[in-house]
Order: sequence, then structure tokens, then C-alpha cells
Amino acid sequence: MKISLNHISFSYDADSSPAGMIIKDFRGSFTAGAFYSVIGPNGSGKTTLLDLISGFLKPLSGAVKMDGTPVVSFSKKSLARVISIVSQDHAVNFPFSVKDIILMGRHPYIPRFSPPSAEDLNRAETVMETCGMSHLQDRKINELSGGERQR
Repeated sequence: MKISLNHISFSYDADSSPAGMIIKDFRGSFTAGAFYSVIGPNGSGKTTLLDLISGFLKPLSGAVKMDGTPVVSFSKKSLARVISIVSQDHAVNFPFSVKDIILMGRHPYIPRFSPPSAEDLNRAETVMETCGMSHLQDRKINELSGGERQR
């Protein structure tokens, strides 16, 4: 998979003058199997860039494409099957178990009002084992330390 950003510009203001642009004429691409880092000071547009890539926001100009297809043409469900974002700080106000939180990542694959399948449960188990957190699977998310939550 390849994500391409072609001359992306974005502003939160109705006035999209060059001075108000959060992102201006950004170009770049990302390919599967590689790690990328987006760095910059607070307020420089890092999260906005991720929101544009994931389809949460639409660019004022330019195009975000995945394997040549504009991201805006994907349904939310099909996009969720190929792109996921883990927020650096996300409050969960309901005492879900760690396993339940991990299974939420399988949402695009589980039919509405259906329980997780055996495959969904197996994938959640694999993720917990890979991350070394199987022992936490029944703990409530709001009972974990900050480091345990990040893991």
C-alpha cells in the first residue's frame, strides 16, 4: 500500500489566505512496511496531517490517495480496515476491559450487533501476546497505570 499526498493545503478558518494555512502545498508519500516520524512543534499541523490522511478532514486543495485512489472516495468502513490511528491521549470513561478495547479495533470486520468471531478473538489474543500484555486482558482500562495504557 502507498499513501500519496499531492500538493495538500488545509486551513481551519473560512479565510484560507496563505497566512491562515495550517498545511500549505505539502507533498510526500508513505509505503507499507516502513516507519515514519512526523515531528514539529505544538500547533504545527502534525495531527491535522494525520486527520487528512485518515479521511477525517478534507484538504482545501490537493489530494490524498491510497494506491492511486482518492481517500475521500472510500467508505468509512473500508478505510477503517486499512488505516487506524492510536491517539497519544484518549480518555475512556467507561470501565472496558483491556481485551474489549483491543477488540474495538476489529469493529470494521464485525457485522453490526454481532459478537466477535473466533478469528477476532484470536487476533486480539495475538496482539496482547505480541505486546506482552496478556496478563492485563481482564483489567479495566481505567485501572491501568499510564505506561500500561500506552502499551
